[in-house]
Amino acid sequence: MSGAYAIRSLVCAVFVIPMGYWADRYGPRWVLLPCFILLGAGMMAIAKVTTIWQLFLIQGAGIGIGMSGPFVCIMSTVAKCMNQEGD
Repeated sequence: MSGAYAIRSLVCAVFVIPMGYWADRYGPRWVLLPCFILLGAGMMAIAKVTTIWQLFLIQGAGIGIGMSGPFVCIMSTVAKCMNQEGD
């Protein structure tokens, strides 16, 4: 389980960069929708895991990519709000 979680964290860290670019370019709404769909599909697919490679694939690809979008959008929104308070 910890190996699958580590792969998920690494995949999430790699995909944060393109998600940030896409969120700045197209807006957070167009980043969050596919990420939440992928995240939801990954969570449902976890229930059907029977072998270890399936766990690693679903945790890494599905949930890892799906978690990177919300992380970026939340962090950028908080940063914008904090910047506006200082003005």
